[in-house]
Amino acid sequence: MSELARAVAEKLKGAVSQQDIEIILRESRVTTSATVPTPVRLRVLHVTFSGVKRLETSDGDVTEEPFEFSWDLGPGLYVVGSHDNLHGKSSVLEIIRWALRGRSRVQPDVRSWLRHVHVVFQVNEEHVVVDFAVYDSQPRGSVFRQDATGSGRVELARFGDEGGFEQAMDSIMMTRLHLQPIAAWQEDQAVEHAWVAYAGALSISSKGLDQLLGDVPFGGMASRLLSMFVGAAWAASRAEATTAGRAVDAALDRLNQRATQQEEATAGKRAAVEAEISRAQAALADVPDGGVRLAEVDAAVERVTRLGSRVAALRLQLDALRDVERGARRELREEEARKHALLEDALGRRFFNALRPSACPRCSAPVTEERRAHESEGHECSVCTTELDLEALGQEVLVAASAPAPERAAALAGAAMLNGRSAPSEETPAEGDDALRRVLADTTLRVQQLEAQLQDVEREREEAASRARSGGEAGGLLERRRTAELALARAQGALEALQPTMSSADEAERVVLEQRRKVLKATETVTADRVKDAQRDVLTTLSQNITDLAREFGIPQLSSVELGGGATLKVHKGGVSTSYGKCTSGEQLRLKVATAVALLRAGFASQTGRHPGLLTVDSPGSEEATKVSLDAMLQALQQAAAESPDMQVIVATTRTEMLEELVPADRRRVARPDEYLW
Repeated sequence: MSELARAVAEKLKGAVSQQDIEIILRESRVTTSATVPTPVRLRVLHVTFSGVKRLETSDGDVTEEPFEFSWDLGPGLYVVGSHDNLHGKSSVLEIIRWALRGRSRVQPDVRSWLRHVHVVFQVNEEHVVVDFAVYDSQPRGSVFRQDATGSGRVELARFGDEGGFEQAMDSIMMTRLHLQPIAAWQEDQAVEHAWVAYAGALSISSKGLDQLLGDVPFGGMASRLLSMFVGAAWAASRAEATTAGRAVDAALDRLNQRATQQEEATAGKRAAVEAEISRAQAALADVPDGGVRLAEVDAAVERVTRLGSRVAALRLQLDALRDVERGARRELREEEARKHALLEDALGRRFFNALRPSACPRCSAPVTEERRAHESEGHECSVCTTELDLEALGQEVLVAASAPAPERAAALAGAAMLNGRSAPSEETPAEGDDALRRVLADTTLRVQQLEAQLQDVEREREEAASRARSGGEAGGLLERRRTAELALARAQGALEALQPTMSSADEAERVVLEQRRKVLKATETVTADRVKDAQRDVLTTLSQNITDLAREFGIPQLSSVELGGGATLKVHKGGVSTSYGKCTSGEQLRLKVATAVALLRAGFASQTGRHPGLLTVDSPGSEEATKVSLDAMLQALQQAAAESPDMQVIVATTRTEMLEELVPADRRRVARPDEYLW
């Protein structure tokens, strides 16, 4: 298990196993071990190129003029110059760079003149020879190696165009200089910047000042080059993790894009289905719930049965109560008739008792006064001498004591009725009538109440029967509701089918990618922290060296600079802080040269990093450089080159007036005034 995988596992707090982290890092091509790089030295030993110039005269004629340039170089400072621009000095550097990188920035007219190029590089102790002819501006040749004596030649690559040339130099130089490709993310795809990007950092010109290091316009490239030059052990792993993480982000974006495209492709269909769902929901809302209606019908049937039993019971009660009412009414009539007869009898008896007959109605025997007196005193009828009932006599009623008991009672009752008194042990006539009337009234009221109750129950039964009879309609409603529900379910199913959902394969891929991204982000953080820790002291020293050099190069008001780990340069001058990108072109050139010299010195002083020791500088005096500042710049470059026998600096300039004082004759190639260098 690698130490990096363990650190990442700790960073993730066990969310991903170390074994899975190791697999992800290996599959993502992230280097899991750190080594402090040791530099491999590179310099130019010899350059020869030849061809035919095609020049147009003042009268419009074209003349051809063969040319050849040859120069042997070694370690230290070398200068190529001319008194005027466009006299061949920059072309010498560009042809060397073409041979070194395999990619040309030679001016089109000069490139069309070239016929043959031969450049010898020294890579440590090995000589690498680049030899090619130029046909229609396209290179065609080979690269081979040989020993210092020129023997033991072994062909390394052959090429027939510029693309093949670039690939050949990439494979040859990356291997020999022990360089790793710089992983990057560009135009939505993972790319690897290799030798062209590295070689661009070995050159400085007024045309490539946008980047502090190198000339490849890619965000983050300068920071990778800085990490390589200062020897940050984990810089490569950080770059690889960053690029792999971006590749994972791009893969996740593609998954999301597929889902978005699917959503957009089905947007119209979804809108139509959503409208159909709205219509189906409205139709369903308009249909009563048939199930509820059927339940209501069942309840109504049960209620009809229950109310039917209640009606029958009430009718029985009503019939019985009506019988009672009729009986009470009949008794009242009978009582009233009895009392009426009794009253008539009493009245008749009183009438007859009040008569004073003078003779017997049967035999016409005379009724004497004596008999009348005896009737009052002896209690005997004055007509028939029958003993009278004393109780009745007390009521002024004449009735024989021997008369039947009912007759005597009726006579007494009649007398009492006439006198307004009750007979012994009998209620008054009014009390009897009132009692019967109260019974009749109470019974009649109860009959009326039962009749009203019966009407209510019968009405409820009829309503329940009506609901029960609507069972057929409820069945129809239920069928309509089922149809509406089915239509809604179909529409909802169609909408669900149109939802932008990931396939199972895409979902599984998403899970894998999410875990991979988590691991790579943690790896990037871990390695970035390590690079930052490793670079902290180095960057502080470099910042001070850049400040000192830039002042010498002609920025006297410069207070300080701060070189960041991302190859950013914060510039403090005149009491104001700004960035490298906001400086003038002249200031940018001085700062870029100062940075390159500081990196050369640091790399050779510590013998770490992968700066090969070669630096080419084109026209350092073109950006408002004074004689003093250019002199200081050349002296600094000369001093840096002199600090190590493996360092080589090649400068092209038009400021030739100071070259004789600074650079020995064997180290400079300068054209005469008004003449071309080649």
